[in-house]
Amino acid sequence: MKKVIFKIFIAVTALLVSTSAFATSLFGEWIVQSACNHNINLRENAPYLQFCEADSRIYGSLGENIINANFLAGANKEIAVTEIAATKRYSNNIREENDIIEALDNARSYVITNGSNGISHLKLLDSRGHTVLTAKRHNADVISGVWEVSKIYSETPSIKGMELVIDIPMLQIHGKAACNIFNGKVGLDRKKDWFVQFHSITSTRARCNEVEEATERDLLVALEEVETIKRENDKNTVILLDKHGREVLTLNRIKTNHQ
Repeated sequence: MKKVIFKIFIAVTALLVSTSAFATSLFGEWIVQSACNHNINLRENAPYLQFCEADSRIYGSLGENIINANFLAGANKEIAVTEIAATKRYSNNIREENDIIEALDNARSYVITNGSNGISHLKLLDSRGHTVLTAKRHNADVISGVWEVSKIYSETPSIKGMELVIDIPMLQIHGKAACNIFNGKVGLDRKKDWFVQFHSITSTRARCNEVEEATERDLLVALEEVETIKRENDKNTVILLDKHGREVLTLNRIKTNHQ
């Protein structure tokens, strides 16, 4: 009996250790599209799941109800979801919500693919390899990465080297402005494919010259005005628009070792 318990402990421990090393692309937010062979209605409160790396927990919404659970993910795309808990508010979409819970409970492996439009898709599979849940990243995930600021309000800034690092799954942004470092948060609307906002931006307070100060102010104001992503054909340039469709920022992707 002790040998059996020890083997189970070793297996679970190995899966837990491997979560950080092998499941990086699983982490972050996914918008649920189907569960248990039923399409999910992307209503006012679109269901989503957030796979959190820090504590190996799932947080999310079923629509009307909140859900959380533990998960373990392994080197060969294994996954185990345990201790699923959800609130019990009244819902007009209770079948869909129960389908999501059932799909998570039955999930034993996962597959992540990238579509031609650059959007990542997730499938959770049961023990027989049947798909039990599908989900997608928000379309804004195409701007995840490192970017050089090439234009602000359609004008090329005189200050070079300003960079943004955007992480859509983790809903974070940070970067280097003219002479200061800044951090902020990302806001999404799960019903609007190309919507994005940057908010709660804070910056260091290094002394800048007059030109640097003006450029930095324009950049931070422009970031807070962004609401829509406009993609260029080369996929390495994006234009960010305000609520009126005006171009406020043009970004060029900076290639890294991970891209």
